[in-house]
Parts: sequence; structure tokens; C-alpha cells
Amino acid sequence: SSGINAEYGENAHRHYMTLLEEKGNVIVSDCVGVADEMLATLQHEGVSSAEEVAALKEAELLPLIDQWREDHLASILRWEQQFTEGTAEYNANLHKLYEFHQRGAEIWMEYTGRREGRDRQLVDRMKECRGKHDEINQGLESALDMEMDKMRQDTNEQELARNLERSVESLKEIAVAYDAFMVEMSAVIETYPGTVSVELEEYAASIRRHLAVEKTVENDSEDKEAEEKEDQEKECEEKKAGLRRRKRKKLRKNLRRKRR
Repeated sequence: SSGINAEYGENAHRHYMTLLEEKGNVIVSDCVGVADEMLATLQHEGVSSAEEVAALKEAELLPLIDQWREDHLASILRWEQQFTEGTAEYNANLHKLYEFHQRGAEIWMEYTGRREGRDRQLVDRMKECRGKHDEINQGLESALDMEMDKMRQDTNEQELARNLERSVESLKEIAVAYDAFMVEMSAVIETYPGTVSVELEEYAASIRRHLAVEKTVENDSEDKEAEEKEDQEKECEEKKAGLRRRKRKKLRKNLRRKRR
């Protein structure tokens, strides 16, 4: 479209320059005609002789008309030069604008690409968390099924009570496993806003660099507070991770004991 617009502008310029030149020729012709009429009137009224009229035309009127024609042509040439220079400057600025816009679009695409990567990481971590829980839960539920089968085969109240107690214990362990799963999954999900904030800040920093805009002191203070909050959340997450590891270790130990 820029090529079409440039061609349109060039054609419009040529059209009006041609009109100016033609109009200048008409004006010159009219001036010569008016001069001849004035000189003819002077001669007719007896004010000037034919020789004086011819001399006046050659010495006074035609030089003025020629000077106007030269000034008019010089103006057309000056406008031509201004148009050429203006067109070159316009094209250069248009190219700069395109590059500026293009870089902004690239920054956005880079940001969306990183965001999609973060989203995939979150989904993968959630799947991993779910897979660990399913593995532990499958073992616990298998142990519960075994206890229930024993209860069906019990022949006295003492064995029934003992197996019932074990079944209740298995249910409690399943509940603990679900609680641990909920804590672990919540911890995974809670990291997402932080990762989004990091990517948004990187996007904002890229835009600021692109626009050559400096961060304000207020923004620096906010970033410092955000970093401190992120450090606190990271420390809390590490503590939760340690607690979850201990719970899983305990659950696996109980599971192996029940299988034996």
C-alpha cells in the first residue's frame, strides 16, 4: 500500500506542477495581450508614436513579463526540489515507523511465547504432582482393599475389630495423602502469578527499552517490594516442599509396612 500511495502522490504532484506551468504560460500570454492593447491605445490617442510604443514595449513591458516568467519557473523548480526532498524524508520516516512498529510486535510475540512456555511448565508440574499422588493413592487404596477383603473373611469379632482398625487407619492415611496432594498442588498453582509477573516485568522492560523510557523511582521501589515478597514466597515454598517430602516418605514407609 505504501508503494501505491507513493505512486499516487507522485502522479498528483506531476499533475499540479503541469497545471502551474500551463497557468504561467496563460498568464504570460495574457500580459503580452494586455500590454499590446495598452500600447495600441496610446498610439491611437496620439500620446505616443509607433516608434515610441515599440521602444516602450521592448525596453519596459517585455522585460517585466520575462522576469515574471523566470520567477515563476524558478518557483516551480524550487517546489520540485522541496517535493523531492520531502518525499525522501517521508519515505525515511515511514521506514523508521515501520521498524518501530515491527519491533513492538516482535516484543509482544516474544512475550506471548514465553507466557505459553510458562503455561506449559505449569501444566507439566501439575501433571507431575497429580501423577505422584495417583501413585501413592493407588498403593493406599490397594492396601485398603486388602484390609476390606480380610474383614469379609473374618470369623470372629477380634479379627474383625483388628482389621477394621487397620481399615480406618488406611482411610486416615488416604485422607492425609489427599491433604498433602492439595497442599502440593496449591503450592504449584500459587507459583503461577509470580511467573506471570516476572514475564510481564520483562515485557514492560523491553517496551521501555524500545521506547527509550526510563523507570521511575516509584517503579524501582515497587520492584524492590515485589522482589522481597517473591523471596518470602520462595522461602515459604521451600518449607512446604520439605514438609510434603516428609509426608510422602512417611506414606511410602507405611505402605511398604502394610504390604509386608
